[in-house]
Amino acid sequence: MTTSTLTFHQWAASAKTMLEEMNVPVVEAFYTKQSGPHIDFLPSHPLKDGFKRLAEVTKPSLVVLWPDTTKEGEIYAWHFHLLGGSQDVLISCSEVTIPTMDSEAPTTNFAPETGDNPGFDYEAFERYAPQLQPHLKPATDVALATALSSGLEPGDPETADLMSAHADHADIDEALRPLLRSYLSTRAYLVEDGLIDAHRAEFRTNATEYAQKILASETALEGLKKPALAGVVWTYMKRTHGEVCASKYILEPITDELWLLLGQKVKKSRISANPHPKISK
Repeated sequence: MTTSTLTFHQWAASAKTMLEEMNVPVVEAFYTKQSGPHIDFLPSHPLKDGFKRLAEVTKPSLVVLWPDTTKEGEIYAWHFHLLGGSQDVLISCSEVTIPTMDSEAPTTNFAPETGDNPGFDYEAFERYAPQLQPHLKPATDVALATALSSGLEPGDPETADLMSAHADHADIDEALRPLLRSYLSTRAYLVEDGLIDAHRAEFRTNATEYAQKILASETALEGLKKPALAGVVWTYMKRTHGEVCASKYILEPITDELWLLLGQKVKKSRISANPHPKISK
């Protein structure tokens, strides 16, 4: 296999062109939710020997392309989510050196010492995967439970800290502890996905309670049509839970409950206004 000399930006651009030549539409986005295998490539891996073969085998009908960025907005990885084919696959490409979640944290060499290499050796993730992966689910479960009890929302930076904290007491070789800490931090999206799912499930379960809160706090709701009520519900829930969780589709049960409560309120008002209606003979 011939080694490529592309940067990861060039690798991603070439991969996008290759997909378009294969008549696979590519959509650029901010983020996608992973639901299948995750395969990491270095830009030194020739496209035709890996990426193209995967695309030919999986036969995606659509590919979503999105970047990973540091807190400062610098792109350090590109992701291709292959959708609609025989297998949902997420493919990533980045340089060997990956920034820490905390830009002020000192760098640590995860791989065995090789001269003066101070950066994060991304190849070490694959090399030590059997020792790292067993810690992923326990760390995610604990971090998600803590995030829920602390009232965190998707996008809160504390989620990455909750994941990496597991490395401090994990039963793992001491030399691999810094690598595990970084590995878990980069998987903080699993906690965010769990938060989104938990919040949306809670919206459905407690739809009546949310509708009652909205009815008590918002004014001039009487007479609104249901689509307008949906907008009121959406605005209210975004203030309390964030836009990622509070999509209009997910909030339909709350809108339905608010519609019913308003109908009951109007009916009671009419009865109060006319407690002894005349009965026609």
